[in-house]
Parts: sequence; C-alpha cells; structure tokens
Amino acid sequence: MALKKKIKKIDFKSIFSIIIKVHKLVYKSSPGIYISSILVTIALTLLPYLSTFISAQIIDTLVSNVKEGLGFNQRITILLIAFTITLLALTITRYLDKYIEVIRTIKTYNLITLKLLAKTSNLDVSHYDDPELNDIIQKGKEGGTFGPLHFYSGTMSILYGVIKGISGIIILSTISPLLIIVLIGFTLPSFITKLTRSKRKFHIWNADTKIRREYSRTAGYLEEEKALQGIKSFSLEKYLLNQITKIFGKFRTNEEKEEKKRQKISILTAAISVVGYTISYFIVTKQTLDGTLSIGLFTFYISTISALTSSINYIFQNVSRAYGNMLSTKAYFDALDIKPNIIPGKHKIEGLVMPPTIEFKNVSFKYPKSNKYVFKNLSFKIEKGENIAIVGENGAGKSTFVKLICRFYDPTDGEILINGINLKDLDNEDWIKKIAILSQGIVTFHFDVKTNIGMGNLKRINDLEGIKKAAKFSGANSFIKEFENGYDQILSKRFEHGTNPSTGQWQKIALARAYFKDAPILILDEPTSAIDPKSEAEIFDKLFEYSEEKSVIIISHRFSTIKNAQRIIVMDKGKVIEEGTHEELMKLNGKYKEAFELQKRGFEEKNEKLNTIIPHQNK
Repeated sequence: MALKKKIKKIDFKSIFSIIIKVHKLVYKSSPGIYISSILVTIALTLLPYLSTFISAQIIDTLVSNVKEGLGFNQRITILLIAFTITLLALTITRYLDKYIEVIRTIKTYNLITLKLLAKTSNLDVSHYDDPELNDIIQKGKEGGTFGPLHFYSGTMSILYGVIKGISGIIILSTISPLLIIVLIGFTLPSFITKLTRSKRKFHIWNADTKIRREYSRTAGYLEEEKALQGIKSFSLEKYLLNQITKIFGKFRTNEEKEEKKRQKISILTAAISVVGYTISYFIVTKQTLDGTLSIGLFTFYISTISALTSSINYIFQNVSRAYGNMLSTKAYFDALDIKPNIIPGKHKIEGLVMPPTIEFKNVSFKYPKSNKYVFKNLSFKIEKGENIAIVGENGAGKSTFVKLICRFYDPTDGEILINGINLKDLDNEDWIKKIAILSQGIVTFHFDVKTNIGMGNLKRINDLEGIKKAAKFSGANSFIKEFENGYDQILSKRFEHGTNPSTGQWQKIALARAYFKDAPILILDEPTSAIDPKSEAEIFDKLFEYSEEKSVIIISHRFSTIKNAQRIIVMDKGKVIEEGTHEELMKLNGKYKEAFELQKRGFEEKNEKLNTIIPHQNK
C-alpha cells in the first residue's frame, strides 16, 4: 500500500511533458546533432553484445579445434576479422559520442540561456514586485543553468539502458525466463529508494528558494563595485561574510541529513542486488555443468547477465537522477511559461499624430500585493507638444505616473488615453518607441561612449555626428573630449584602458542617449540629481531648444529646472492639488510657493556658508 501511494505521487503527465519539451529544445538547437545522438546511442548498446557474441563463437571454435586437432582455419580468421571490425566500430562510436556531447552541450546551453534571457528581459516590471514570481524566476535561472542538459542526458542514458536491457532480456529468455524475474526483482528495491530520495531531495531544494535568493543577493554586494565602496567605508566585509556563512549553513543542514539517510538505505538495496546477481550466475553455471550450454555460450550469457544487471541498475539510477533533474528542469520551463500581466494591444502608432495628447481619466492605481492606492480618480490632460513639470514630495506618485505612461503597469481603474485611444489598445513596442525616458536609476553599460549613447536609437547607432550632437545638448561632450580615447573610450575600469565616469557624467551620457532616440515624447525623472547647478542650468537651457515640436515631462525636486515649463503640476498623495505656470503658482500662495521659498532659502544659506569658507569665489 505504501509503495502504491508513493508511486501515485509521481506526476507522470508532467514527466512526459518535460521530456517532450527538452527533446524539442535540443532538436531545435541542432537537428543533425540530435538525430546523430540517437543513432550513436543505439549503436553503443548493440555493439557490445555483438562483440561478446563473436568472442563466444571464437572460444567455442577454439575448443572444438583443439578437440579435433585442427589448427588456425578460415572460420577463426573470419571471426577474428569480425571481432576486430566490431571493436573498431565501438571505439569510433564512443569517440563520436563524446564529440556529439560537446557540440550538443555548447549549442543547447546557448539556446537555453538565450531563451531565459529573452523571457526575463520581456517580463513586465510588475513581475518583480511579486515574491512568488521572483522565486519562480530564481528557480528557473538555477534550473536552467544545466538542468535541461542533465535531464536530456539522463533520458538518453535511460534509452541506452532500455535498449541494452531489452536486448539482454531477449538473449537470456532463450535459456531461462527465471533469470529475468530474479534480476529485475532483486534490483527493484534499489530503484524505488533512488527515485523517492531524488524526489525528496529536490523538495528540500525547492523549499529553500528564499534562502538561496538571500544568499545570492548578499554575496552579490561583495562583487558590485558601487556597493564595495560603501561596504569598505563602514568595514562591513566581515559582517556580510558572516551573514553568507549563516545563510549557507541553513541551506546545507537539511541536505546533509538527507544524504546520510540515503547512504544507509543505498547500502542495503545494493546488497539485495548482489544476491540477485549471484543467483542468476548460479543458474547459468548449473546449465553449463549439465551440458546445456557450451563454454563459449557460458561466457556470452554470463557477460549478458552482467550487462543486463548493470543496465537495470543503470536505468534505475538514471531514472532517479532524471527525475531529480526533471524537477529542476520543470522550474526552468515554469519560468519560461510565466504569462505577461500587460497584454499588448494591436493598434499601431504610425497613424497617430505625434506628439499625441495624453489624458489620465479617473485613473486609480495600486501596486500588486498592495492595498494602498497611489492614485484615486486622477484626471488631467497633457496637450501635444506641451512642456510640463511635475513636482511633489516623495511618495506623491510622480514616478508612478511615469511608469503608467510607459505602460510598465496598467491602471487598477480608469483609463489613459493617447489621442483618445486607450493605451491598453496600443501596440506596446510601437508606443515605447515614441518615448525617450531618463529615470533616476540610469542604466550604465561597459561599452564605449558612442555605443552607450548610440543604443538610444539602434537604427542610427553608427551615426557618430548625431551621437556627438546629442552629447553636446546633454553637456556630455565637454568631458568626453577629455577622455584618452574620446567617443571610443570604454566606460569601465574592469576592462583594459577603461575609465569610470562619475555619477554626474553618467547622467549626462544617459541624457544624451535619451536625446539621441529623438522620440516625440521626452520624460526626465530627476535627470540632473547628481549634476552641479551651473551644468544643470545649461542643460535645461538647451532642453527647450532640443524639445521643439516634442512633448516634455520633467519630474524634479529642483525648482530651477522647472521654472520655464509651460505648465507645472503639483501632486500630493496621488492627487493634483495645484497647476499652472511658475508665475501663476507663486501668486496662489499655496504648497508650490511654500516649497519654492524653502528651497530658495536653503540655497542662499548654503551659498552664504560656502562664500564664508571660500571667500575668493565671491570676487
């Protein structure tokens, strides 16, 4: 009864589904290698039996010739030639198998990695707000490292064992069906043990996903250049290493306990298998002594018993391993099967007037897994070609507003209209091409300067003049020309002849990338937070020159960057509380004016303090 219950727990439908998916994956990576792999596997199972049978025929011929006083005759010559050819074929096949395995591994691993990267790069931003989905993605990354490859190798090993086992059964059934019952019966306990242990071991691995994620993230701090600066300044190295040691200890404890149990039971089941092999050996020996079998056939059948026993163990061993690999491989395919939350629309952008009007109509929004609304019935409109600024305290909803426009999230209620068309109905890929965004978390690449900027518009990535023009608008050209290699300068000291730009320089390069995209909508979310006031003023003077016939949305805490906007929207707790030009808002004596005066006073006090410390700057 217990055995029946255990077997029922195995999801055979899922197993066959994963087998089909993995073999499709390997076939897609290289059809020729896939077919060759199957043919080589079949050859490797049959050729040993053939060589053993020919060897048995040689022994019987030698015994017969000795009895009859015959010498080296034609039969022995033919048998020796056949034996040589068989061994040569087997040797070549084994080398071919190794070659195929290397090529298959390279091609399949590349495809596995590309498919997972394509999936993670196309996931909605909202997926990374969900801890459960993060666990699936993490397990998919770990399972996808070598899981599908190991699982495929396991299924091919099982195929090898099955063909070898069936061939052995057919051969041994000609002398005693009892042999088959004995060999399989005494090997079955080992199979059950390995299968259940493999499954249980994975369940421990599965349960520890959060621990492993914490381990990877903590270890990552010790490898990140920016993080290391902060770590060293607070002498946190030993603390983080201790944390990693503790996390690793939690992860390993259950696995070590499970391994001890597995080894004890494995020894017992292995002993049972040895008893079965001994009984089979006894049956063949008795038939030989009874004169039923010749000496040559005795060696052939003994070799076949050994081959069948090893193939049964081989099958069971690889079934248990394949089951364990199947579970980790399933994690990989589960990650690939994550469905998008953002469903792309079908309406193309080409026919729309650009830049468009953007209207928030009774928009309410809360982040996934959160009960708190960022917006509640938010409504306002941005006219085409309008330059607006959005201001407000932290948590007012400014950055969330940008995420909704870019459709990283969909509104919980209400709708966002683009020229009167619901944003959900627009083609996502087309829409995002119309937006150039510079967010607070700028993306830095280790590539050279021109590539970093050129990636803003891949169709024009080789347009060096256009790249330089964008860099001049952003203020980046002033320091790029000072680099040793100019626009060919590698932007990372981890690579030869590279340099590490400052945060302010990176912001200017990222701004140049946004300019180079030349999109009809430009969104700047705290674009100059690390840039000095003088450079900032120059950037925004050029911004309005650059943005003619474009819509510009600026989010900033610095009032000096937004004073010249055509309209300023003041947000507080997800609502628009004031809007108008800088002059209009100053007359309201509201929150905008209060914040402006506070910031102005802060700058004046700061400058007065600086002038006291460095008086010559005031001359």
